[in-house]
Amino acid sequence: MITFWGQFIAFDISSSQSTGEILPTGIIIPSDDAEYLSSITGTTTPLNENALSFNRSNPESRQGSNGVTSFVDASTIYGIDQTKLDQELRDFGNRGKLKLRYTDTPDGQFGYPPIDANGYYILGFAPKRSANMFTHMIYIVFLREHNRRCDELYVIHQDEWDDERYFQEARRWVIALIQKITYREYLSIVLGTPLLPYTNYNPNLVPGLDTFFTTVTMKYGHSEVSDSYTIVDNDGQVLTTLPLNAIQTQGLLENFNIPVLALSLSLQRQEEVDIFYSEMMRGFRFSSTGDFNDIASVDHLRVRDRGIPLYNDVRNAYGLSRAEKFSDITSNTVVQARLQEIYSTVDSVEALAGALAEDHLVGSNFGPLIHTSMKEQVN
Repeated sequence: MITFWGQFIAFDISSSQSTGEILPTGIIIPSDDAEYLSSITGTTTPLNENALSFNRSNPESRQGSNGVTSFVDASTIYGIDQTKLDQELRDFGNRGKLKLRYTDTPDGQFGYPPIDANGYYILGFAPKRSANMFTHMIYIVFLREHNRRCDELYVIHQDEWDDERYFQEARRWVIALIQKITYREYLSIVLGTPLLPYTNYNPNLVPGLDTFFTTVTMKYGHSEVSDSYTIVDNDGQVLTTLPLNAIQTQGLLENFNIPVLALSLSLQRQEEVDIFYSEMMRGFRFSSTGDFNDIASVDHLRVRDRGIPLYNDVRNAYGLSRAEKFSDITSNTVVQARLQEIYSTVDSVEALAGALAEDHLVGSNFGPLIHTSMKEQVN
């Protein structure tokens, strides 16, 4: 559950903008890559292709532009522009509610998002390429909560409030819920310690995201993703096991329903944050586009694309001591050997590889570098 909450929040605070410049040979595919060759069998992709394309960041600015606000403000629910909010999301005249589509099922009576002409959910802001039924589950819970809160407020205020007042009060409630879960539960779990007490708003701080945070720190979740997910019924009995890319299948959420998915995800053990990505993350086919990609390779190439300094230099910038030998990064001798084979010297280790390889702090999901970056960003 924690992995997909992290993705839900990542969509809320960050949307990287690219130039549209495509490097056709951004990621070279080894000629003997069995995973890739098997994935394209029966598709229109030619078998002699030897590279995956890579969409560049804007090279004119070291600090990448963000397509959404960096505040935890439920933009995933309410969108990022007034036009979409008014035309596609709000159910005007219905006491401030959001549009929902109801079906004749026990779960469907609580509502699902409207569907566009291509069969996709109409949501505030959610990249279709990365969408999946688990993050959709979280969206829908808060869509329903917004409307539930409107009903609750109507019992108290009746016609004293207009449609806009109901909408804004319910919106504030939902944003506060998401912020509370994020700061008091999610972050406390992944960091292993509570955050510093909030004192007051500082208008002198620039409310943006650090490039290292978006490029390295928030990519930790990619190493937590499993190759498959087990779906259980309300009694905990196994219904089916889905491969990773199947969780993007349209309509699957409503086949299972929200309570089943919430229970299933809460029982699924996430992978450890480390340098080892699951096999399917190394050979992932997006069900929304049919594109094949190697998420691990993209993550590492993005670090170079954005000019992130080397691992030791970043540690130094965050006030951490420089690693002098590979055993300073990790006590895992297998990982030490891999890092040494690739980079030769500790000072050559790249930021993402080093950050993921670090031994975790006691009680935390992360090593010192990711831990420090996340605490500095959210505090």
